[in-house]
Amino acid sequence: MSGGKRREMDGGQGTIGKKMGIKVQQAQPQKPALPLSAHFVKEVSMYLVFGILTTLINLATYSVLVMLGVHYGIATSVAFVLAVFFAYETNKRFVFDSVKATKSEEGRQIAAFFSSRIATFGMETAGLVFLIEVVGAGEQLSKYVMTAVVVVMNYVLSKHFVFKK
Repeated sequence: MSGGKRREMDGGQGTIGKKMGIKVQQAQPQKPALPLSAHFVKEVSMYLVFGILTTLINLATYSVLVMLGVHYGIATSVAFVLAVFFAYETNKRFVFDSVKATKSEEGRQIAAFFSSRIATFGMETAGLVFLIEVVGAGEQLSKYVMTAVVVVMNYVLSKHFVFKK
């Protein structure tokens, strides 16, 4: 089929539209709202896997200590320290692929990681006090609520502040 015949059959975009002075726009393909690269999907998946493991370490430590009669403030502090050590190593190695960082870059990462975790620890502790002492929520429920908030904050801080490339 010749080019002229094809134009006539496709609605005349090349000829009729011009003759009538009508500008015909072709539909543009839709861009995805969030471009998901394989790297991004892998990063988020690995963050979720190790985040779940970190959270389990945090929650298990907290729960055992509270059951043993340890005050929730001390229990959450111990749980925090253990979880942060685990989280730093797994985030560095498996989530954000920062094992090849120079010594000075690794020093910055460690400082930034612990600083960001201390900030979210403060937020978690304040949230626990508020939920338990002011709202009257149970210790376990309060811990779960604050853990969800902290997980999101930790990803954002790790991605954009600690392991930025």
